[in-house]
Amino acid sequence: MAIARRLTTRLGGAITTHGKAPEGGACFAVQLPPRPGTATPDIDSDGPYTPRTPR
Repeated sequence: MAIARRLTTRLGGAITTHGKAPEGGACFAVQLPPRPGTATPDIDSDGPYTPRTPR
């Protein structure tokens, strides 16, 4: 988590934790600013990413 936080902040973003993931590991979200000159994608902000394929 410490490495992910350092990389995220270096890129001008933010990282937040959301507790445990469905698989039992940590669940966190990374938000990064868009690259200059690129369009912002339409992203569903309904919550953290949930894998659709069971492991």
